[in-house]
Amino acid sequence: MDLTKLTSNQTKDIAKLLERKESLESELQKIEQQLARYDGGTAPAAKKAKVGRPAKQDSSARSQKASRSASTTTTRKRAPRGQLKEGIINALNSAGKEGLTVKELAQRLNTSTGNIHAWFFTTGKKMKGIKKVGPGKYTLSGKYQ
Repeated sequence: MDLTKLTSNQTKDIAKLLERKESLESELQKIEQQLARYDGGTAPAAKKAKVGRPAKQDSSARSQKASRSASTTTTRKRAPRGQLKEGIINALNSAGKEGLTVKELAQRLNTSTGNIHAWFFTTGKKMKGIKKVGPGKYTLSGKYQ
């Protein structure tokens, strides 16, 4: 509703409707109080429309939700430091002069190709015994053979 485009007649109609709504709400509240007298209890509190964001959950509900989600997902433990290096060197050593591709290394070591690529571009380039013999293919030479 664009308030800037309302005519004066429309605003008067809206004001009348709001007044009527308020009077009906007060009348409804009176009826609920009368019914409550017959029931022997007190009148129920007037329900207000929920506005805004929902209230925070209590900590017990959050912990139950967190424990439920933690039990359904499996987390992998990190490998010990240097294990990938040992695995790559051992695999390349057993492959000989032909070397291995990144995909073959990833399958042998049960890891992703991204991890192998990252290892070669960081740690692997510092090691003088590792040579790149083709696109994505590496072999050992020198100190490690």
